[in-house]
Amino acid sequence: MFLKLYWLGAALALMLLLLQPQAVNGNELFPYVPNDINATTFPINLNATTNSDMVLVKCPDRGYKHKHAQDEFIENKFNFTLFNQGEPNLMSNWIPLVRELNGPTEINCGRSLPNHNNGLVNSTYWIFNVMWEDSAIENIRTDPLFMNSPILETHPHCHLNPQNIFIISKKKKSSMLEKIIQNKIENPYTNQMVYYFVKPQNGATYAIKKPCFMYRLYGTCPIFDLPGRAQNSIINENEVKKVKIDNLNGQKEKVKVNLVVNNKKEFYRDEEISLSRMRYTENGTKVIEGSTMLITSSFIINGFDLVKLVYNCWNGAENENVSQTYYFGPIITNHTQDKTEEISANDTSIKVKCDTTYLNVGYLKEVEYNGTHANVSDLESSDSLRGKF
Repeated sequence: MFLKLYWLGAALALMLLLLQPQAVNGNELFPYVPNDINATTFPINLNATTNSDMVLVKCPDRGYKHKHAQDEFIENKFNFTLFNQGEPNLMSNWIPLVRELNGPTEINCGRSLPNHNNGLVNSTYWIFNVMWEDSAIENIRTDPLFMNSPILETHPHCHLNPQNIFIISKKKKSSMLEKIIQNKIENPYTNQMVYYFVKPQNGATYAIKKPCFMYRLYGTCPIFDLPGRAQNSIINENEVKKVKIDNLNGQKEKVKVNLVVNNKKEFYRDEEISLSRMRYTENGTKVIEGSTMLITSSFIINGFDLVKLVYNCWNGAENENVSQTYYFGPIITNHTQDKTEEISANDTSIKVKCDTTYLNVGYLKEVEYNGTHANVSDLESSDSLRGKF
């Protein structure tokens, strides 16, 4: 009887021991974070050596105890996480982090509240600075994927079981991320990157997880479309198109532009387009120096105007330029702008002045004087015009 009671007491003691909260050594999950955290501990620098502009960064979660069993951690609920946040037993979570254009990328995991014998002390924000190392990168395989193709659940470069794969992408012109499910991307766009990650192992001690594979989306190269504006080719089919402007009279006007494939603009929405203002010369069209700028969905014309639009399109193998020149001109074929100058009949020293400053599109081709037509280069060779200009 005594022996049975002894074993029963030992079993109860063991159960109580197992039920008690156990202290977890923070160095097991975050060996790069000191045991003793103070006001100068963070931010901590982490290195990412990869050609991918997205990685997973490990952060503590609700169940994390850094040094004492009574420690607390309040996760940053604004982070996009791979696992559900806030579960009591979840010790760590993985946060997709997108590279910024310049310098390190900062991630705020949340707040650590150490609990010493005398109670809670000041909370500390866990902040990591991810340093992107371009000098010693690991190239992750990237394949082109056509815009209408389904997204595979996994890839031979990754885990064979789709349940162990996370597929993530970034929304266009935004910091918002999305998990790709059911092989479909919401609102895909050109050059969109799709990242495959193998599910991190429980208790992993590394700080950063790189993708195992990436896709880069591409489509059929688009054409330019000016909504609501009729256009027709006037020089060498598709080289210059004329858009007729009615009663502009030198005023500025906004012109919308889309990049379309099969009359659809969504895939190439908000892409950067190079716009250059041009001028007609005797030898053809010529770009006006210093006039090139980048636009997205619209531009301004200054009266009658000549512009060239260029879009650099990635076709899945290489970049190719898609271009179109537009002449915004009068409805009638020959537009006449009258100008009158008073000249004294008794003062023969005054010559007629043809001001060309208003010719923002073309050039002065010929002059008509008292019924005589002559090219500008022939003014001095025509008896009736010699010395008049």
